[in-house]
Amino acid sequence: MKKGRVIAIVGMIIVLANLVVGLIWPSYDVFNNILVCFSILSSTVMFYLLFSHSRISTFPFALAVIFGLSGLAKICFSIFSDNHWRNNLLVFLIMIITIVESMVIMAIYIFWKARKEAQNGHARVDSAS
Repeated sequence: MKKGRVIAIVGMIIVLANLVVGLIWPSYDVFNNILVCFSILSSTVMFYLLFSHSRISTFPFALAVIFGLSGLAKICFSIFSDNHWRNNLLVFLIMIITIVESMVIMAIYIFWKARKEAQNGHARVDSAS
């Protein structure tokens, strides 16, 4: 099985487990359950993007540790957050962490694409000589 598929399956199992806990445990607020599901899904997407692309092998372990720790922080913020959107610092921090993670993934893909184009440009110039 490919790494990306394993990551997606594990992420979905964790989300389903969170939903079941939310249904069974009466003091687990729906708002917090939704935030935890969002945090798990966004972290799963980041891991999927990081490990599903075979061309990017430069520093996936370091980013996996960083994304894992930020994912755990988002889950903790989600669990302990107040059950409203307004004036909620923890929800704001969850959004900021997710945006930073997304920008890191986009920067990696842009860097990889520019590097690939530069290598292809070099290959064309060398073969023309």
